[in-house]
Amino acid sequence: VPDVTQMMLKADARNVSFDSSQISDFLTCWSQASGNSVDFTKLAPGHKFSATAACNGNINRLAVSADLYGQEVGRLIFDGIVYDVLDKVMPISLKGHAVTEALALDKVIGTDKLGQMDAEASFGLVVKKPNDIKIDSLAVSRLNAIGYDLHDILVKGSLLDNTANIQFTSKDPALRTSIIAL
Repeated sequence: VPDVTQMMLKADARNVSFDSSQISDFLTCWSQASGNSVDFTKLAPGHKFSATAACNGNINRLAVSADLYGQEVGRLIFDGIVYDVLDKVMPISLKGHAVTEALALDKVIGTDKLGQMDAEASFGLVVKKPNDIKIDSLAVSRLNAIGYDLHDILVKGSLLDNTANIQFTSKDPALRTSIIAL
């Protein structure tokens, strides 16, 4: 029997359609070997996405690029590396770079306080309980909040072991601020 954790994978997918429930099921199938489950069902419920994606590399260190688009939700473009997909000890982790174009946060997370966002981020994410997230930089060029378009926002920080460490800076005239919080 071959060692699947050493398997090399090269795949391209074009015009794949799915919703958040279907992508959760797909990722959970891949992560069950490590005892993890992935739940994105609360994100953009009822909205369909179309994706073009490519991956290349070892299954436990897989380079991935993806372009996801939802007609009413906007676009997310991602390039990064997914680690430890089939590792029985280490949780799945992700390190990468993402760009959003007109991402409708109101539809994605279900709030009427936020609207569309254009942003660029570099980050790391560990899929375990609790989720550990490190944001190297999140540069928001436009964020609609409570009906007003905010610009020039920079966020850096982490959420590790239920402790948030955040640096927030805004150069927008309506929200000039700099906050460092633990």
